[in-house]
Amino acid sequence: MKKLIKAIYVIALVTLLKVVQSCVLFGGCECSDEVHYYSINSFEVSNVDNSGLYPVATEASTMYASAVAFSVSMVDTTYADYYACNCITKTGLGFNSAYAWSCDCSMNFLPAETVESFKAYTLFDINDTIPAGSDVAKYFLAQESYGYGNNLYMELDETLKQMNITTQDAPSIHFSIFLSVPVEESEAEFALEILLDNGEVLTVNTDRVSITQPTI
Repeated sequence: MKKLIKAIYVIALVTLLKVVQSCVLFGGCECSDEVHYYSINSFEVSNVDNSGLYPVATEASTMYASAVAFSVSMVDTTYADYYACNCITKTGLGFNSAYAWSCDCSMNFLPAETVESFKAYTLFDINDTIPAGSDVAKYFLAQESYGYGNNLYMELDETLKQMNITTQDAPSIHFSIFLSVPVEESEAEFALEILLDNGEVLTVNTDRVSITQPTI
């Protein structure tokens, strides 16, 4: 009986060693570094509620005067099946690593055409010094929505530089923009425009939102 228990123990130990060797020593599942390039063909915008501790997506049509914010997406709508496994499986010591390691690698994406400029024209007066028709992009700060390294507010130009050179796990770019000056009028709406380095211009309008002014 003791010999049988010892034999079972040895078999279990050998199997465990093969698993460890396959997953660790022989790489298990190695993700590919190949970069896939995509073309931005859709420019989308949605409302963000910035009145709380953290900004959240919202369908509400009202915003506080000092909390006007939007989520921006630049997408390649023609790219399909990008969640396919992006890996190189290896085999070691007679044990197939596929049995030891769940391969779940994402693909690496970069935009084929970089964003040269971002403009935001206000369709309503913001205050006495920023009238309707003004390009107010310089008054917007940006916060990275996915994976550029932090969630700090950044200058919009700096965010554009980062997103042009940083790989993502989907054929799209996402970030949020926050108006840094309070809106003194009762409504706000913006016409957003991006210029790609191939000369193509994509535009989208935000929702028209009602502005809630602070109570005195």
